[in-house]
Amino acid sequence: MMKAGTIIGAAVGLVLLATVAAVALHNQRQLMVGLPPRFVCATTDDAYVAAEKYRHEHGGWIASVQGTGSMAPYIPAARKGENPTTLVAYVVITKDYDSIAVGALVLYTRDDFDLTIIHQAAELTSTGWVMTGLHNRSYESNKRVTRSNYVGTVTATFTLE
Repeated sequence: MMKAGTIIGAAVGLVLLATVAAVALHNQRQLMVGLPPRFVCATTDDAYVAAEKYRHEHGGWIASVQGTGSMAPYIPAARKGENPTTLVAYVVITKDYDSIAVGALVLYTRDDFDLTIIHQAAELTSTGWVMTGLHNRSYESNKRVTRSNYVGTVTATFTLE
């Protein structure tokens, strides 16, 4: 027979665990508020066709996104064992630097990386936009998005399952 203290302790533990899970889920949802629509596709071909259809209907350009994991879960990381530069999504972008707002997903280049980066705009400073990945613990404090390295603002995302 269980003692009352054990039952109460287990109940308190479950309540604490549920609270932590709820807070984590709320924080993740807050990060994803205002992000462009995301469509999940079965294959890269399906994702490209859907992105092309969206681009045709709404305008813009298509860009590919690698699976580094910095934007998970909105954009998935490459599967275990795959190279992080594996294509995991296509995005449709517009090219209007002046329309960037806090929370926008922006494609840009950095001199210290060989790939185009997609992150969320966090803050506009006198030297450009501070960016962050949804899955990153901190902001990119040493680099900024400026007119010279800006590629585009994401209007829709087409990810793989």
